[in-house]
Amino acid sequence: MPTVPVSAMVLILGIDRFMSECRALTNIVGNGVGAIAVSAWEGGLERMKLAAALRAAGGEAVGVDGQSPDTHGTTAAPQKPPLTAR
Repeated sequence: MPTVPVSAMVLILGIDRFMSECRALTNIVGNGVGAIAVSAWEGGLERMKLAAALRAAGGEAVGVDGQSPDTHGTTAAPQKPPLTAR
């Protein structure tokens, strides 16, 4: 009966754990992009709300034409005040 060396098993399990995390990250990003694409396709995407949410999350929002959404003659959503500890 063939045996598998312990060091080979540890190497395979370590790589599998790393690959599992990569698969999960890819799945999360894919689900987000898919949700935005379907929403835009169905006409339910509120681009200004999406841009404000992305900006609040630290991402730079870019409009369809490559410009900032604020340059299209609309104003951005009001900023919420930062949370303070009591």
